[in-house]
Amino acid sequence: MEVLRVKLRSLTSTFRYHTFQSGQQPTLPMPPISTLVGLLSAAKGDIVSIDQIDFLGYIFFTKGNGTDLEKTYYLGGDKQDILKKDFLVDNTLYLYLPLSWEKFLKNPKYQLLLGRSSDLAYTDEIKKINLDKKSNVKISNTIVPLGTINAFGTLQAIPIEFNYSQSPRRVEKLKPFILVSQSFTYPNEIFCDPELDLGVWIYEKEYFS
Repeated sequence: MEVLRVKLRSLTSTFRYHTFQSGQQPTLPMPPISTLVGLLSAAKGDIVSIDQIDFLGYIFFTKGNGTDLEKTYYLGGDKQDILKKDFLVDNTLYLYLPLSWEKFLKNPKYQLLLGRSSDLAYTDEIKKINLDKKSNVKISNTIVPLGTINAFGTLQAIPIEFNYSQSPRRVEKLKPFILVSQSFTYPNEIFCDPELDLGVWIYEKEYFS
């Protein structure tokens, strides 16, 4: 299958646990689907629904993490607070998409982000590659559906997309995934990136319906 592989880099990334509203703000070890949908919305210059993306997959690498201090101002008063915020450092995202997204990612309408407004990202490479299906391929640094055979990682319900028709925004779709930080060998056939020698779990839009 021919796909568009977009390599994005960022100095910092922050992927919020949507259930944490106060106290120290931890970060997910890799982006939820909603972050990718938001990134594509910025590239296109319009809010994109998951139903408008025929398929996507990703592999995410980070070289470290840290904790920052952030001053928060509360609306409607003079109250302030200092919160701890976790973040990831020196990040690389390989994003696999239909070829039709090339024109948007080559000339994005708005700034691309890997998390919050301070987590600026840039496109390092855009190329077309062929993904062939293979068995006994290693999977790592990505998310896989709950119930995958021999998948080891952290179980987490993560947002697919948000509803922006009201403020504050609310989660529109939520699904459970396994966040795979350590590699495991998948015995069945799966698409494989020949350059990274890693399996790419491709999500078609029907999965999110």
